[in-house]
Amino acid sequence: MTTRRTRRAAAFAAASAALALTAMLSGCGLISGGNSGGPDVPADLVLHPSGDEGAWMLNGYSAGTSGEWVSDDMLCGIRDGIAIHRDLTDRAVTLIATDLATGSDLWRLETETPGGVNCAPVLDDRLYTSESEMNANGDYRSIVVRVDLATGERTNIYEAPINISILTAFAHEGETAYALAAADAGEVLLAFDGAGQIAWQAPMSAVAECHLLSGHIACVDMMTTEYTILDAATGEITASGSSPSDPNDLVNFAADGFALTTDRVSFTEATYTGYDFDGNEIGELDSARGPGMPSALDGVFYELDDFNYWTIAAVDSAGTPVLKLPGGLDNGLDSVATGKNFPDIELDAVSADGQTIVTAPFGAPALILDLDANTIAELPSGDGIRTIGGYLTSTRDSGSVVYLPAG
Repeated sequence: MTTRRTRRAAAFAAASAALALTAMLSGCGLISGGNSGGPDVPADLVLHPSGDEGAWMLNGYSAGTSGEWVSDDMLCGIRDGIAIHRDLTDRAVTLIATDLATGSDLWRLETETPGGVNCAPVLDDRLYTSESEMNANGDYRSIVVRVDLATGERTNIYEAPINISILTAFAHEGETAYALAAADAGEVLLAFDGAGQIAWQAPMSAVAECHLLSGHIACVDMMTTEYTILDAATGEITASGSSPSDPNDLVNFAADGFALTTDRVSFTEATYTGYDFDGNEIGELDSARGPGMPSALDGVFYELDDFNYWTIAAVDSAGTPVLKLPGGLDNGLDSVATGKNFPDIELDAVSADGQTIVTAPFGAPALILDLDANTIAELPSGDGIRTIGGYLTSTRDSGSVVYLPAG
């Protein structure tokens, strides 16, 4: 099972509530400031992250960087050191695969329509995209395409005489692919069976965020904040609704259910409740969110029980806490291993082994640091550090930058 990266946070208490909301809006990790407090982290605590392993940066960044891969193209995704990017220079827009280690192009997708293809997220060993064209009579033809990541070989898995203007595949299970689409018939959630047929479809906003979790498709409409959960095999709705306390409180999905703010007394006081994917109440939680990084926006999900440890700001790929909100009068974030305090930072990335982080001090370049706050490397200027496929990336002059690890 694979899901595309996505990210969302929700408020959890007092000052921490505002910090988490800032993280949600900025697309970054928790930004700490002020006295957050919170319970201690047990020495043997291990949480339960699951999802995209590429959400953690490669351990090789502990040796710094060895250069950059820079392109004018739009970066769609990275998997196993292969960057997929969308070429915008030609009239026939296409996708290109480049080996980041050598800089050599491995393949260029051959399109069947003059309009080219959409940028597509990478899912394991494949990606899904779509093409559309209109003939002289004004009739449309759209194709949904599966592309093998290693070879660039394309397979048409669906074709229809309609205009599919937007198609975003966010997950697949075996040969079944799940995608959000905007087409002539409206905005829909689709399940393609891989053999040329639509297995099922359901109305869904094309700007919704959807994930494949434990045999369910869990979606939230980012415009209305309403959530819908469907059986991945049949498309039947198993639960739906919105926050009963405040429509601005987003649902937060877990690997085994979802959490809602069920009673907001004030900005600093609220009740949080966990549910399974059939909408059955499980019980109260200490928070309506999991650890800050990686998060659902990175394609990583935690078990509902992990939501009780709301002071954890980052974990390694095994679930061991790396950074936490401090107690006392400190601000920033504390290293769980060393106790070192990182004041007033913006957390952008954490390594798979939890030994290296990336922070962006306000108004300053991003830094790769060890857990004693020693600077390993300073990242050249870019706009917004993101971890994609284990690589640190940013945008620069409307193009894409990938910082290559030295180790």
